[in-house]
Amino acid sequence: GRPELGIEDFLRVYEGDFNNEKQLLKQMVQYSRKLHRRIDLPDLGKHCFFVKEQTDTGNGMQYRIRIADVQEVQENNSDRFVVDHYELTAASMLEKEMSEEECIDIVERLVVDYDLERVTTGTVEFTRKPGTRMFDVETSYTHCQQRETTSTEIQGTISPEGWYVKAIFRDSDGEIAHSTELFMDKVA
Repeated sequence: GRPELGIEDFLRVYEGDFNNEKQLLKQMVQYSRKLHRRIDLPDLGKHCFFVKEQTDTGNGMQYRIRIADVQEVQENNSDRFVVDHYELTAASMLEKEMSEEECIDIVERLVVDYDLERVTTGTVEFTRKPGTRMFDVETSYTHCQQRETTSTEIQGTISPEGWYVKAIFRDSDGEIAHSTELFMDKVA
């Protein structure tokens, strides 16, 4: 049958615990985990998520904790969603050893205007592939470091089974420096 359209279906696909343990050919990323848990943060938005990412590219585990605010975009009857990301102004208040439940308990008590800062390059767009529960994922951003500007483009899909993304990293001349593909299964 036709999938249920709308934001609730997207939220069910977006929410979960994802990792690349089953990915056979691993390029740059040896291990990747992405956890999306719904949280109650009405001062920020109606559909908010605690996002914890863990990545190991061979130099040890790197952690990133953010808050995602999911918004539905109404246009031409298409299912499109925009996710803005926020970082904690005092990110060190959440230690990597803390459980997700401990982190979420702290996050849900934050003062939105004081404790969170919008990541201006952190907007991700999701568009439903017609007639499916699969969504195209797209984002891009630039990095400026020591007068060099590099960019990252990320494209892929998210479905009830998990994420597939391809990231392309460009140098300051716009040439592809490297790229990587990531397959993350939904494990919970």
